[in-house]
Amino acid sequence: MLSNGAPIFAITELSAAIHFYTHSLGFTLFMQTTDPMPYAILGRDGIQVHLTVDDSRRGKGAMYAVTDDVDALYEEFKANAVRIVEPPEDRVYGMRDMYFNDCCGNMIGFGQQLAPAA
Repeated sequence: MLSNGAPIFAITELSAAIHFYTHSLGFTLFMQTTDPMPYAILGRDGIQVHLTVDDSRRGKGAMYAVTDDVDALYEEFKANAVRIVEPPEDRVYGMRDMYFNDCCGNMIGFGQQLAPAA
């Protein structure tokens, strides 16, 4: 019955994080508020990310999402000066994935399933 999920990333400054997600990662801003607290929801291609200001938890979040072309995302993010921690690589668990940090240190991974071995 579950259909999808979204991480809630703690960040330090909402407008800077929104700028990073929209300009560097190509997300769209769906909602932003400051009452009762700074909060935003952004999305891209069916993936949503929620952002809230919380210095005590900043940089401790993580997310992994599946894509059909991790290499194209890598090239796009690299061109947008995203700090890639691990470039795309084939993994023993059957995925080709990459990892990077958002502007507040939260870890994000994108991967695609490798074709089964013949």
